[in-house]
Amino acid sequence: MSQVRVSWTSRMAIHLHFLLFPAESALESLLHLRMDSTDVYPEDLSQDASLVLQACKFLRGSRVDKGSIEEDVILPATANSLVLDLSRSTIEKLSVITWHFDSSGAVSEGLSCFLRRPIDNAVWEAVHRSYQVMTKQTVPFKEFKGSHDFLLYPILY
Repeated sequence: MSQVRVSWTSRMAIHLHFLLFPAESALESLLHLRMDSTDVYPEDLSQDASLVLQACKFLRGSRVDKGSIEEDVILPATANSLVLDLSRSTIEKLSVITWHFDSSGAVSEGLSCFLRRPIDNAVWEAVHRSYQVMTKQTVPFKEFKGSHDFLLYPILY
C-alpha cells in the first residue's frame, strides 16, 4: 500500500491577511498610473474593475498638488480601503503579480513597468502558473489573462 505525502501547505489556502499587503502595493501603483487616465472603458467591466475605475475618478476629483503631503496620504488610504472591497480572486491575482517582481510584496520598478503596459507574455505565463499553484485551480491561459480587466488596460492576446 503506497502512501501519498501531502504537505500542510497544499491542504491549506493562503490566509487573506498574507495577500493584502502585496495586493495593496500593486493597487496603489495601479491607481497612481491610472488616476489621470481619461480612457473610455466598456460598460461590462467586472465589479472589481468598476471599483478601481471609481477610485481613479475619486482621486482625479480630489487632485492635489503633485508631491504634496495630501497626495502621499490620499493615494495609500484609497488603496488600503479599496483592497478590502475587492474579490478574493482579484486580491490573489494582484498578489501573484506583485510577488512575481518582488517576493517581499513591495512595489518594484518591474511591477510598475508591467502595470503601466501589461503585455509581456512571459510575465503573464509565469503569473498564470503561480496563480494556479497558489489557488489549486486550473484556469485556461486566455481566460486567466482576460480576467484582469481591473488593470484598466486593454488586454492584448
